[in-house]
Amino acid sequence: MNPSTPIQEERERLSACSCIELQGTFDASAARDVLALLQRQADAGHLELDFSRVNTFQDFALDLLVQGLARLPGLHLKTRGIPSHPARVLQYLSIDPHTLAPARRSQCPSCSPVRDHRDLDD
Repeated sequence: MNPSTPIQEERERLSACSCIELQGTFDASAARDVLALLQRQADAGHLELDFSRVNTFQDFALDLLVQGLARLPGLHLKTRGIPSHPARVLQYLSIDPHTLAPARRSQCPSCSPVRDHRDLDD
């Protein structure tokens, strides 16, 4: 793990859920570290990522995390503590910020496709 992006793993056996608490800056290095940890624990059942102690989010790191999670289809993930800006970025990418899984269209009204180029004109 990168010492500049500490990840503290908590094993909370509440509801058979493991919690991974992230702290500091969530950058590309932290995203790779989290993905490596999630790959090792993919059979742990339900996992929770706690972002409540992260003070800086890099949009690119969120993208890396989401792309990596797409390669872990059996993982059941929940999140907590994602602030409003990163949550909106995820919603724009059609990703549910509570599960980091693809959102259904009805969950993401701001992500509706542009039907006509005239929709882009103000």
